[in-house]
Amino acid sequence: MARKPAARDLDGDILEAAMTRIGEGGWDGLFLRDLAADLGVGLDELRGRMGSRLGVLRLLSKRLDREMLKNDPTELDGMTPRERLFELLMHRFDAMLPYKPGMARLVRDAPRRPELWAPIACNVDRMASWLMEAASIRYHGPKARLARRLLAAAYGATLRVWVDDVSEDQARTLAELDKRLAQLERLAGLSWPGRRSPSPDGTGTAEAA
Repeated sequence: MARKPAARDLDGDILEAAMTRIGEGGWDGLFLRDLAADLGVGLDELRGRMGSRLGVLRLLSKRLDREMLKNDPTELDGMTPRERLFELLMHRFDAMLPYKPGMARLVRDAPRRPELWAPIACNVDRMASWLMEAASIRYHGPKARLARRLLAAAYGATLRVWVDDVSEDQARTLAELDKRLAQLERLAGLSWPGRRSPSPDGTGTAEAA
């Protein structure tokens, strides 16, 4: 019996084509009619996947969130919350690499495009919530909101370095993320559940979450 052809990942194709166009012409260079032509689909089918150009941001955020969360949870066992955040966010940056030209243009265009601000803020806040879940950072209420905002700020600062980091080992990105997470950890009133505290022999012990 002949094998059935694999189902098309249309969302993935839309994201790849859209980010390519954004990389070439910026946010203002993305037109849905051109995108449909690139994909070989009608505008009606494209409309079924995204309500507007802003749907690209939703597809991007969803794809990156999934890649960030794909890891085996046991890989994070024995790590401090800060170390878990570092690993998870670096998985996210690795997942961004295929879209780097488009990401770079979005980072540069967004400050001048007010229509992007609200969806980007919502997507980053959602990412921070999932990031805290994956890192076993269990806050609620005002403390959770503060933690999400601080994580969003650390992520944004690192993203601005990442778009210009051309090194193969992403050394500048690694250093910036480590610095930002260290700053976040030191902030007054923000003590990570489960963090390690120094023991008398200097090796560190884990506090109860």
